[in-house]
Amino acid sequence: MNGVVICGHGSRSAEALHDFETFVEEFKKRNPQMVVSHGFLELSKPSIYDAVELLYNQGVRTISALQLFLFSGKHIEKDIPLQIKEIEGNFPELQIVVSPVLGSDSTILEIIASSVYPLRHYDKKQALLTVGVGATVEMANKQIAEVSKQLSRLVGIDDLHVSFMSKSAKPGFEETITSLANTVDEIIVVPLLLFNGIYYNTIKALSHHIMKQTGKAVFVLPTIALQSGFLDYFTAKGNKYVNKIS
Repeated sequence: MNGVVICGHGSRSAEALHDFETFVEEFKKRNPQMVVSHGFLELSKPSIYDAVELLYNQGVRTISALQLFLFSGKHIEKDIPLQIKEIEGNFPELQIVVSPVLGSDSTILEIIASSVYPLRHYDKKQALLTVGVGATVEMANKQIAEVSKQLSRLVGIDDLHVSFMSKSAKPGFEETITSLANTVDEIIVVPLLLFNGIYYNTIKALSHHIMKQTGKAVFVLPTIALQSGFLDYFTAKGNKYVNKIS
């Protein structure tokens, strides 16, 4: 029997966990033919190990681990592969195949762009400000910068600025949006985050503060997994991957 584990990072934010779990439940409803569980890399329960054990006890011996991560980094390159290797060693006859991260998929860019288009005001001086988490692994930060460039070209906003929430990467979001507010009429903020939570709430709060302080228009897009079309996209991607290894 084949099964699916949707793998997330985990969060201390109850809001982020609620959004993730709601997403998983909607995925299950759209895929009643699949045996599905979910697990987190850290910070939250159930763990990926727990999610695999649940399926194994139901007779599953081949598992597609669908990574609900946007970008690569230490967790993707080292932590998850180590966990998967350890898990496979503890369950006889079990095979786990891990999907790639979502990355700069053109469909994701289209989903984000569909939220930007209604905010395009060609008579205004607009800036596009993307916000990633930021990582000590420079490759992950470069991926965020590249996705930002692709989005900028797609929506036709040349004034692009890339920023980060973590102190591990520069420039920071707060300093970037503060500086931008002095030079443009409107700022479209694109959080490159899958779900709501501490980072997203901070982005919204800082954006609101800048708007009140300067009188400039600041538009903050929803997080990506909550935007229209993302669940359809992830379902199609999951089905394609599961069928590929079945």
